[in-house]
Amino acid sequence: MKLACSLGWFLLSTVVCLAEVHVGIHGLVNKPGIHSVSETQGLLDLLHAAGGLAPNANSNSIRIVTQDRSSTKKTVFEIDVHSVFADKIDYELPPGANVFVSSGFLGGLHGEELKQFNASIEQFVARDDKKLKKLKGIDYANTANAFRKTPAD
Repeated sequence: MKLACSLGWFLLSTVVCLAEVHVGIHGLVNKPGIHSVSETQGLLDLLHAAGGLAPNANSNSIRIVTQDRSSTKKTVFEIDVHSVFADKIDYELPPGANVFVSSGFLGGLHGEELKQFNASIEQFVARDDKKLKKLKGIDYANTANAFRKTPAD
């Protein structure tokens, strides 16, 4: 896990460090690949970093796959992103998770609907009062971090 630090000037100098995790995002997004998110960011922040959903993406069934570091056990979560907007609570992403965005059964999002959805993601990640919830049944301290950088990186 990498730390992202910034210096703040208040009455005294303060260093604020947030842990960063590397998460893979694959499928129908505009910038698939490995992205970094801080411990205060969640699934929608990752979708935003990946440039939003691509045409025909299924926003009702985004899969998050995690793996326990001490075994080959994988856990798959299916997330309806619309529930994140409704609840105003995003999902925390464990280190090394992979997110998969597939196409919709009936064609998924496209045109103006896709544009509005990606705009909603942008508005959500800009909020100051957003909250995160953990995926149920995951030991975040014991998840695989397949994208951990070596000291030479």
